[in-house]
Order: sequence, then C-alpha cells, then structure tokens
Amino acid sequence: MTTRVGLSRAFGNAAWLGAIGMAAIAVQPLTLVSFAPPQTVRVLIGGLQPTDLPEGVEMLDWDGGQARLEGVDARAARQLYARGALLVLPERAGGCIALSS
Repeated sequence: MTTRVGLSRAFGNAAWLGAIGMAAIAVQPLTLVSFAPPQTVRVLIGGLQPTDLPEGVEMLDWDGGQARLEGVDARAARQLYARGALLVLPERAGGCIALSS
C-alpha cells in the first residue's frame, strides 16, 4: 500500500513539473518576442516555408528544422506562428533565453 501511494505521489509530482516546464517553454518566448523591437530570432520551422516569411523579415540561415531570421517584431512573430512556425525564440550571445538580466 505504501509503495502504491509513493508511486502515485511521484507520478503526480512528475506531471506537475512537466506542466510547469511546458508552460515556461510556451509562454516565455512569446513574451520575449512580443515586447522587443525587431531582432534576430531562431525559429523551429514546423510547416513554415521560406516563401511564407512576413514582409521586412530577412532569412539569414535555413537549415533542416530551424531558421535564423532578422527583423522579427511582435507582428512578424505572430505571422510566423500563423504560417506554421512551432517556436520563435530571440537569439542571444549566450543562447536563446537569458536566465538572468
């Protein structure tokens, strides 16, 4: 009985942590892009095609499942998502997301 309760609690904690992790991945890139001036971003392509880029967005690199784009602002990020991009992350020298300011 104790093993069942412990196992159940472990699965519950794992599900909770997984949900928090998914929310952090989904929300933070949108927030970062939506309040920033035009910038260079990394995009997980998904169904996006090179011909689907919004006006004013320049392709720097398009390789396999990701692209590097320049001139992406909040409007362009929304258009990228609407056209099939899976994830739009601002590009930074130390990685896509800075954990400290």
